Amino acid sequence: MPGPWRPTRDERLILTELVRRMIGLRAYLSQIKEAFRARVLEMAAARGLRLPEGYRVDTETINMYVARAREEIRAMLKLNRDDQIGESLTFYNSQIRDPAVPPAVKVKAQQAIDDLLGLHVPKQVHVYGDFDAMMEKHRMAISSTRGTVPIEPLARQTSDAAAVAEFMDGIGKEKLGGNGDHG
Repeated sequence: MPGPWRPTRDERLILTELVRRMIGLRAYLSQIKEAFRARVLEMAAARGLRLPEGYRVDTETINMYVARAREEIRAMLKLNRDDQIGESLTFYNSQIRDPAVPPAVKVKAQQAIDDLLGLHVPKQVHVYGDFDAMMEKHRMAISSTRGTVPIEPLARQTSDAAAVAEFMDGIGKEKLGGNGDHG
């Protein structure tokens, strides 16, 4: 069922322009979403529509407007996505290779390259609920669809990982000696 408010063609153009300008000002996505939602409420009030208490524009809708605005910006700059990524990679790579650039800027440039290439990893991984129970459920699902699949229990995998870490830690100490000299 559609929401209680649907923008007119002119309102869609205004909202897209709002998002495009905010992207140009390097606003955070959260700021764009906040401004977008506020503008929608203003537009609805101007039309005399009374929206339900607590009404919020869906995040997916705003993301669609953001994607549309980015495409329009690329079209205005006459860049396709691959060319834009290539130019960004060239710029960041030049920062890394320039000896006059401070190390902190080089680190930021490498992070930007990693993001462009999709190499970034989450800084935190959250597991909600009972992880062992969830893994057991998946083991059961796999074994019921493929027959019997031997999968080691999670506790065994965890203890193996701990043993490997302890072993690697010991190797480092043996090689370094007591005072940190390589020997």
